[in-house]
Amino acid sequence: MGADLIGYQTMYPSKFDDKEKKILKEYLDKVKALLNTPNLANILTKEKIATDPYYKLLLESASYINYEIEDRGYHDSEEEIQELIDEVIGCLEGAYNFIENTEIEERDVSSRTYTFGGIEYTSIFAGEASWGDEPDGYGYETLRSLDRVGLLYVIENNFLPTNNPLSKRFITEE
Repeated sequence: MGADLIGYQTMYPSKFDDKEKKILKEYLDKVKALLNTPNLANILTKEKIATDPYYKLLLESASYINYEIEDRGYHDSEEEIQELIDEVIGCLEGAYNFIENTEIEERDVSSRTYTFGGIEYTSIFAGEASWGDEPDGYGYETLRSLDRVGLLYVIENNFLPTNNPLSKRFITEE
């Protein structure tokens, strides 16, 4: 038996243009507003999310909250739900900062850049070998925070060169 490699891997444009920044910030603003909904923990414990698309938006993209509520059964405890909400709120500032500066250069990060269609993309992995404890490196923490607010999901489904049918799902036509 040996250690497991625990980490996050993703790809994103090396720099976001002004339109992309606007889209990502609008998404984070929606998540922030939703997370600050009065009595959200109480609402989620009543499983209103199953029928209300406003609450489903958060759970579709913020996989961390979805996993904790749905797979671990946290919908029984308002206190546990509030802890999850507070944890994700704590990740928002870093997500806003990432939109402005996408460089993550730390010892626990390996990245490469690629050019597709004249646009430079960064492929990144952050993590480390572990015997079961969650890694604590800055790169891992950064990508984990971006995942917890759903930003990696939005980026991967809107800004990568792909024919993915989910692409553009958060972008509204102007």
